[in-house]
This record gives sequence, structure tokens and C-alpha cells, in this order.
Amino acid sequence: MGVAWVVRNHRGVVLMHSRRAFSNVRSLAEARLASILWAVESMSSLHYTKVVFAGDYKEIFMAVQNPLQWPALRYQVVELKTLLQGIADYQLLSVLKEENRGAAIIAQSVTREGRMQSYVATGKVCLFRSLECLCGLGFLSLLYLCTSFQFLMNFRS
Repeated sequence: MGVAWVVRNHRGVVLMHSRRAFSNVRSLAEARLASILWAVESMSSLHYTKVVFAGDYKEIFMAVQNPLQWPALRYQVVELKTLLQGIADYQLLSVLKEENRGAAIIAQSVTREGRMQSYVATGKVCLFRSLECLCGLGFLSLLYLCTSFQFLMNFRS
């Protein structure tokens, strides 16, 4: 499974981006939890204190905001809230994968092209010679993250 995040400033300019590969992930729910925990840990380690986490994580984000309405996600909520304590001001924003193109392309490079090397880089994203740099896609959130989960994608018809 490949995951990625892209940090943008308030004007949508890419400041940093990162990719990571996870192995032995058995479900989409497990993949989403691993990726959001990794992103929160990354932002905390990079000393970001004000972050909007935006990604295709509607259920887990809703569970964090209303844990009593989502008892099945109690474990995920506890894990995520524990890490979020390291960030002074955060917002959880559910967006579609299509609204998150930069992070999606980076995450998919793990599963589609076998790019297993993790990295953290500053500036615009230039992954492929055939693609333009992803540097001004018009997003206002500080952090976009995406999960590319090949195992489940192969079994969808």
C-alpha cells in the first residue's frame, strides 16, 4: 500500500510532500488508519502546529468528532486523538480522492510503479518526466493525504 501527503500553505503553494509504503495491510479500513496516523505523526515531527487534514477519510473523521455515534471505530478514534494531541490547532476535512490529485498520484506511484522508497521533500512535486510538476492545483488546505490500496482495487469489478 502506498500513502502520501502534500503540505500547502494558505495560498495553495506546495511546501512539502512525502510518500511511504506499508506492507501486510489487510483491509481498506486498516490502510486508512495507518495512513492518517502516519500523516499526523509526520506533521507533529515537522513541528506544524496548525494543520487541516484533508482526505478521503469521512467515517474516521466523523467518528473523531462524534465518537459516541461511531462505537465500532472506538479503537481508531483513541489512536488518532492520542496523536492529534501533539498538534495545537487542527481540522479534519473529508474530501474526495479526485479533489486530492497531487497526493493521489504520489501514493499510486508505490503500487503502480513499485516506488517503495519513502521520502520527505520540500517544494513542488516533480515525480515523472512525462507529468508536469504538481505545484498549483488550487487547494487551500495545509495537508492533503491519500491512500492507494492496490489489494482492494484489484478485487473491485
